[in-house]
Amino acid sequence: MTMRKKELLVLGGVSEIQSRHLYDQARAQGLRVVLTDTPKRLQQAHHLHDLADEIHPLDFEDVSACLKWVGKYPRRELLAGVFSFKEKAQPAIAALVRRFGFKGPSERAHECTTNKFVCRDTLRAAGFAQPESRLCRSGEAIDQAFAELSRRHRKLILKPMIGYGSENVFLLDSATALATTLAHVKPASERPFLLESFVEGREFSAEGLCVRGLPTVLSLTQKFLIGGGNFVECGHVAPADLAPALRERAITVVQSAVHAVGLIFGMFHAEFWACDTGEIVMGEIHSRPGGDYITHLTQHVTGIAYYGSVFAQMLCADAGVVMLPAANCGAAGIQYFVPPAGRVKEITGYDRLPEMPGYAGAALSIKVGDTVKPVCHSFDRVGHVLATGASATEVKDRLKRMIMAVIITVQ
Repeated sequence: MTMRKKELLVLGGVSEIQSRHLYDQARAQGLRVVLTDTPKRLQQAHHLHDLADEIHPLDFEDVSACLKWVGKYPRRELLAGVFSFKEKAQPAIAALVRRFGFKGPSERAHECTTNKFVCRDTLRAAGFAQPESRLCRSGEAIDQAFAELSRRHRKLILKPMIGYGSENVFLLDSATALATTLAHVKPASERPFLLESFVEGREFSAEGLCVRGLPTVLSLTQKFLIGGGNFVECGHVAPADLAPALRERAITVVQSAVHAVGLIFGMFHAEFWACDTGEIVMGEIHSRPGGDYITHLTQHVTGIAYYGSVFAQMLCADAGVVMLPAANCGAAGIQYFVPPAGRVKEITGYDRLPEMPGYAGAALSIKVGDTVKPVCHSFDRVGHVLATGASATEVKDRLKRMIMAVIITVQ
């Protein structure tokens, strides 16, 4: 009798960045891939359909719909697990884990990895350094919290309790900045904001896996922001350029923090600051891979099949880390184009990028005549370059040269 293949259910599985790696590594583990996404996204991505064995329309943000769909799926007994690289799919993932017993985050771990306030509270209670923060459900609450915290901290950050992509994140360093911000954001009981102290330090993330129940950091990534009060990321480089002792301290703190929020299965993307004092301050922890090609960077510098390692553990609890057939190692990075807002008059230099040392890919979504919007969310960025090299320093230099080679003139 022929044994039927185990299957992997992917929620929100359409991604120009992640899909091919995910599906190739699932197949390498002998899994049959069941791709689901919204009808609109499926229609826009016909070229990705051949990556999956089966395709179904399903709104990954609708938890009830996902529960109902899996409940009626005719081969549910063959599902080895459910996976998504999307932040907005994590509530559905957690609900499916609870209802059907798939491996994944517990209810507590899910809350810690999707709710910034709960994450802060949990880590602070466990003894980890955290920004001082207040949960605000109204403009009046923000005013009161600002009056209190500004007595102890020169700069504060206002951000949504739940969200991603650096949308609606504001630097508050004066009463004027507070008034301007409150004219744009409308906190409410169902849309609370966090007001917290600004952390002075370089920003990083740790990319890792829970291996046999234990959090394991695979690589550290340095993060670069647009700056000037704009917290949208404009680049990442791996491995992070940290002194060995600080690197080891960061890894130890991150692994302990991931354990503290209750993650024992799957990927994690944990953000942190390295302060000049040597202190490691934890940021948010996510039970999904990082965005912005971070998965590609991690796989390049470690030689590890990031997705495949998770899928192997779905099939066998004792499985370890899975290596890619051809390891690269070295360093890798990405930098985003950030032209000024306006109408594009001319673009030069882009076609010469493949000739440059370390070039590993590029994309540009604008053309002459298009309008560049101000960058308020990671989705507003118009393109990027990818580079590899022998070290983080070399990659940073190559990325800088590539960005400077492309001139985007706007008016």
